[in-house]
Amino acid sequence: MKNENVYKVLKSLLNKNQDTDYGKRYSFAEVTSLEDYQTKVPVSDYDIYAPFVELTSRIGEHDIVTSSRPFAYSLTSGTLGVPKRFPITKEHIKPYVKIFEKLVLSAQGKTLLLFDSISGYKKYYDKSDLDTILGAILLVDKKKLEGNVLKELFHQNKIVNPNPVLYPSELTNQTYVRLIFALKEKKLEQIISPFSLGIWEMFKCMEENWESLVDDIKNGTINGDIDITQAEADRISTYITPDLARADELAAIFSNGFDSSIAKRIWPNLKRVIAASSGPFKIYADRYSDYLQGVEIDNGFYAASEAIIGRAIGEDGLFELLEDHSVFEFVEVDNTESTPVFSCDVETGKLYEVLVTSDAGLYRYRLTDVVSIEKVENEKVYLKYVGRSKNRFALNGNMVYESDIYSIVKKLEEETNIKVYDYCVHLNDNNECDMLLVDLSDDQDNIDMFKKVSEEQLENITGMKVKQLQPYSQLLYRDVQKFRKQVSPDQIKPIRFLVTPQTEKFFMKLIQE
Repeated sequence: MKNENVYKVLKSLLNKNQDTDYGKRYSFAEVTSLEDYQTKVPVSDYDIYAPFVELTSRIGEHDIVTSSRPFAYSLTSGTLGVPKRFPITKEHIKPYVKIFEKLVLSAQGKTLLLFDSISGYKKYYDKSDLDTILGAILLVDKKKLEGNVLKELFHQNKIVNPNPVLYPSELTNQTYVRLIFALKEKKLEQIISPFSLGIWEMFKCMEENWESLVDDIKNGTINGDIDITQAEADRISTYITPDLARADELAAIFSNGFDSSIAKRIWPNLKRVIAASSGPFKIYADRYSDYLQGVEIDNGFYAASEAIIGRAIGEDGLFELLEDHSVFEFVEVDNTESTPVFSCDVETGKLYEVLVTSDAGLYRYRLTDVVSIEKVENEKVYLKYVGRSKNRFALNGNMVYESDIYSIVKKLEEETNIKVYDYCVHLNDNNECDMLLVDLSDDQDNIDMFKKVSEEQLENITGMKVKQLQPYSQLLYRDVQKFRKQVSPDQIKPIRFLVTPQTEKFFMKLIQE
């Protein structure tokens, strides 16, 4: 985007917030150019914003960083430590809602959502809710906010999930319950999930529990091995009607096995699944593609609580930078002499850390995301997510990020012909990678052979050892975090680097000797 267009977006954000405490302190009203903005307003991080969030949510102060009153606070997944909270205003959530609406309306049939709103678990002094950024999209409908465009989607029955599944009264893993409603709906056309882990978990749950799922569909019950209380099950059961014909049809389908055609045999109209499926999530997309022959796998959007960064182009992790609502700056990685540049001045082939200014009340905020600029065409920037600036290690003179680790894992799979279901790495006190932890799940008996071949390959370049993790360790971590930090399980990202005391302690205990 041309700098003059970037400036228009920036000026709109600054004008709305020039009378806030932050806007007055840094003279938003006096900013006359992009360069002037960089001179007047410092680069920021969460340590700067945390006290402002506390003042707003705990005491009820307002007009600190944003002129709009938050109706919720988004809770991040906390992969780098303590989860962060960001204010969600009507202006900030609007582009997320529009994207969601467009995705759902693009399907003539019904859509299954693998996320929910966790509002109601916690409310703040300013009467706002604690939620996730995707949950806040649903909260727009629940709160009946002005300009709500979601009402018709829910009332026209475009969503498979019934109300109590979208707005659970308890913080639970709803995979099994969602499957009941999804399997009952033969005309399901698409599935939307925050991350590809949710899609993979859904198919694994289906494969392991299909008999109880069929029984529940047949009898209109919820009796499977599920992570919800009886009271919650009773509340949801009122939306389930017995369907003997569909149960018999599904039983016949499942009895014929879970091969690559299973999804289309269950849902003949299924056209696509939408989920973050590149970078650290690619391993799950590779796994659930085994079930999805003939179904499009859409990488969706590169988005965070702080801003929507990009729209997926194809299946190779490429995103087109979206600058309609937020302003992005790029700081060249490992170049101490570099200064932040706007999208018009990025260079192809370089790695940059991203700064964002958005309606979340964030100004030149460090996302800690590192991206590679793949190409610039017709004033559009195309990039790939590489990893987090704090999660990396040196290898043969190059820095290894999240996206690079899976490339190493893939090579080991090819060498051993053994499938890895999940992984993470351990860094020592010198920030060197000394351990690759792998979850082989279905191939646990072959761990000795995998370790021998892998360590022979890795010893030559890194000296790292290979350790076996307890099966489904990432899912176990997610479930533990759900209760400890009161984070929606759908929003918890997999851990790739054991860089915090908490993650190191948790995963090291799951090593199987």
